[in-house]
Amino acid sequence: MISGALKNKRAFAALFLLALFLFCAIFACTAEGGGEMAGMAADPTPEPPTPQPILVSLGDPVPADTAVPAPTLPPTPTPEPTPTPVPTLDPNGKYIALTFDDGPNGKAGYTKDLLAVLRKYEVKVTFFVVGYKLETERNMEALREAAADGHEIGNHTYDHANLSKYSDEGIRKQMARTNDAIEKIIGYRPTLFRPPYGESNQTVRAFAKSNGMAVIMWDLSTHDWYHEDAGKTFAAVKKDAHPGSIILMHDSVKSSAEAVEKIIQWLHGEGYTIITVGELLRLRHGEIKPGTQYRHGVPAG
Repeated sequence: MISGALKNKRAFAALFLLALFLFCAIFACTAEGGGEMAGMAADPTPEPPTPQPILVSLGDPVPADTAVPAPTLPPTPTPEPTPTPVPTLDPNGKYIALTFDDGPNGKAGYTKDLLAVLRKYEVKVTFFVVGYKLETERNMEALREAAADGHEIGNHTYDHANLSKYSDEGIRKQMARTNDAIEKIIGYRPTLFRPPYGESNQTVRAFAKSNGMAVIMWDLSTHDWYHEDAGKTFAAVKKDAHPGSIILMHDSVKSSAEAVEKIIQWLHGEGYTIITVGELLRLRHGEIKPGTQYRHGVPAG
């Protein structure tokens, strides 16, 4: 009995030791695994950093509530106007000048009709304008158009006055007021003056000189103002035109445009080149002298 009980105690002790060993082994494994999990939780793998935008400094910072103005672009430069080429004139060529008095006539459209014909044939002429006619917008516009087309502009007094009947002061006012009116419209003062009716004297020439203007007469009158007939105007030019002529016509006459088209066609057919008075006088005389009176551009000799 004693021997059996002893054997049972030993078996129980062995089982107890085995159970204890297993318990310790399981506990050690659990502690090791828990330590690794705790280490992973305490020291996680770091995530890659979020990329930050690269800021380029453009000057002082602008507050968030301040609107950033749009960049200011430099103004587009205004191109310089292309200068009108100066024609080369042959000293031995056939040149002639057409001139028109008593305009502009914008109300009836005579001046604009004439300008259309001149533009068609690319011809430049000289206009001697009357000052009081520049008081209306239509006439001012006709003068602007003539100047813009490259025509020469001259002074024909303010009131189409017969200066031989005026005092010195009256002559001065007639010239000066017209120069002022012309300059106000086209931006420059004329250098040519034509006295109405061809009435000139020493006082007229002296005042013209003091205002920087030459006195321009003519050597061929068409009398278009009298007959107002395009055929007769053309016939007068065809009969008496010659190299160096300064031809007198009027853009205050209705038939001017019709007559001038015929005249231009005939002159070109005869080998003439139509130029302004200023061009003609410079070609024939070398220079235009203020206060000097000219009737034509006929070569000397």
